[in-house]
Amino acid sequence: QWLHWTTSSPPRYVYVSGTPPWEGAQSYCRKHHTDLASIRNENEMVLVDNVMPIGDVTFAAVGLSRKTWSYWSDGTEHKFKNWLTEHPFGTTGDCATSLIGDADAGKWFEQPCDQKLPFMCYDSEFYDLTPIRCTQLTSSVSSGVNCTSVPR
Repeated sequence: QWLHWTTSSPPRYVYVSGTPPWEGAQSYCRKHHTDLASIRNENEMVLVDNVMPIGDVTFAAVGLSRKTWSYWSDGTEHKFKNWLTEHPFGTTGDCATSLIGDADAGKWFEQPCDQKLPFMCYDSEFYDLTPIRCTQLTSSVSSGVNCTSVPR
């Protein structure tokens, strides 16, 4: 028996005001959501910016670190770049954050991974769950897979 579902697009972003270091934020996001925020294009960056609070907070951690500058923490390839001018810089930190409430809001800046900051998670939500049952067809006349919807 197989189960089929469709993922939502774009993902839902969640701002978390807690302030653990980067690895603690990643653990929290993986336990309660999907992972730290992966921002793969400008549309997703706008969604992240819209969730960020305006006020005293200046940075929020996202799912990118120097050990994987090429990949987000969820394993997706890091192609979209939104770094602040002249960043990432070699000595300022190994974990990416997004600027909040600044002229450069939404731009990325590296911070030390042990710095305690608010952070962004994302939910890769599922919707339209449609269970289906598939059976392997093996006969002298035909072969393949036959799938039918399963009543809810």
